[in-house]
Amino acid sequence: MASLARSLGRIMRNNFRLHVAWLPLTTAFRLGDYGRWRGGVFLPLGNVVDDFGVTIEEVEGETIALDFVSEGVVLAELDVAGKAKTQKIADGEVGLKIEAKSSKSFVIKAPGLTSSRVGNVAAIAAKLDRMRRRDDGPRWFSKYKMVTEVFSGENVTILATLEADTTIELRGRAGTSRDLLDGGVETAVSADKSLGISFVGSRGPVGLRLVRVRHSGAPVASFGVDLEESAEEEELVAYEDAWDEEPVDDPEGEEEGGEGAAD
Repeated sequence: MASLARSLGRIMRNNFRLHVAWLPLTTAFRLGDYGRWRGGVFLPLGNVVDDFGVTIEEVEGETIALDFVSEGVVLAELDVAGKAKTQKIADGEVGLKIEAKSSKSFVIKAPGLTSSRVGNVAAIAAKLDRMRRRDDGPRWFSKYKMVTEVFSGENVTILATLEADTTIELRGRAGTSRDLLDGGVETAVSADKSLGISFVGSRGPVGLRLVRVRHSGAPVASFGVDLEESAEEEELVAYEDAWDEEPVDDPEGEEEGGEGAAD
């Protein structure tokens, strides 16, 4: 399943500039969730509201649509009339056959994902930066990533194969066979081999955007020497948006290598 997660994460980054909300549609991600990279996906450990007492200003974000079919996947109308001889077929029922030549092939369809995002990222980052040195309660570590935007949708379809040469069949009452992918009708899913992901017409989180709070560049003490007016503090927020790069799993343990460790 880890390799499937990495594959879906790669598709979401390269095609949609999003990080995958793993496991999609079933994990209840919240704004302010923080965690680490594990297996190429974001693994939440807690939420900054609960653990660090910050206040999140939630604002409405953008709306996007997802439409992706892996190379080598063939979609064709299913001969429902021919199956009527051996199976009970409802009036107006159509079918879609999906043939995938390769393992870890995906069909992704989301007519509309709406997002909610954090409107006060800078203020939260400043407070979390001060939480690195707290003596009571959990401490903030620069390896943590924080969710600043969650993309969720309804009528989302995500299908993924585990094995090569897998055939998937969708059946339901719709205008055309391709309408079954839009998730707006009740759809039966079957396959000749096990599927890694099988959601048709589901609702929930699909994509994320993340930031990392870096070490502050402000000096600890000036020793009586006035700073130049042009001296700038290092920006606290680093966006996790290296879309063409595979995320590197964070090391185990809480050690940071000291407060002066490079970010």
